[in-house]
Amino acid sequence: AFHEKVRLSNAACQAGDFKTAIKIYSDAIAMDPGNHILYSNRSAAYIKLGQFNSALGDATKAKDLNLSGL
Repeated sequence: AFHEKVRLSNAACQAGDFKTAIKIYSDAIAMDPGNHILYSNRSAAYIKLGQFNSALGDATKAKDLNLSGL
């Protein structure tokens, strides 16, 4: 189920359906909250919608998770 959510969210982004992508990325994050790539991808989708505060929050979370995993 997790990998399907990742596939669907990426497909939604590629199709320009960023609202759907954000919802699916959020579902995937709930399943794997330590996955920095999901936060990074959701941040990019927020940017496409002009939701810069949300994008910054996700980008910061992605950075923090990525650094903690080193």
